[in-house]
Amino acid sequence: MKRLMGIAHRAISYDDPNLDFQHNFTTLPHIASRAQDLHNLQLNTTLLFIHSGLQSYRFHFDWLQKIMENRSMAVPSVTQQISHYLRRIGQLLQKQIRDPPPSPVPPQLPVLTKNWDIYVSSIAVHRSLQSFCHWSLMALYSLMHSPL
Repeated sequence: MKRLMGIAHRAISYDDPNLDFQHNFTTLPHIASRAQDLHNLQLNTTLLFIHSGLQSYRFHFDWLQKIMENRSMAVPSVTQQISHYLRRIGQLLQKQIRDPPPSPVPPQLPVLTKNWDIYVSSIAVHRSLQSFCHWSLMALYSLMHSPL
């Protein structure tokens, strides 16, 4: 997970972090918890949430990759690395979950026709993934240090 977060950061490290890229993705995972909530996490529930979030990001990165390929744009190797790690971590998590969830249904993602829209969407997905990985790491560390 740390490596995935590092790769996501590297992918957008050349962008100005103060730029506010507006997007309307309602399909990206949303973390609605506070720092104090980390003390009340349940193992299986947290692993399920992380697994479903990673699945969602996998769909988003596959979507970005497909759009870039359809527009004859070069797909950054970082995007391919992220897709690989998302699949691998998802497989590892699935082995740890007591009752593995059914295969998720891919979300309906917009058709992007402008290069700028592709760029903004890519930045938004990378930034969201980075935040999700950061939260996931904090949650996993919290679970490791909590009494079972």
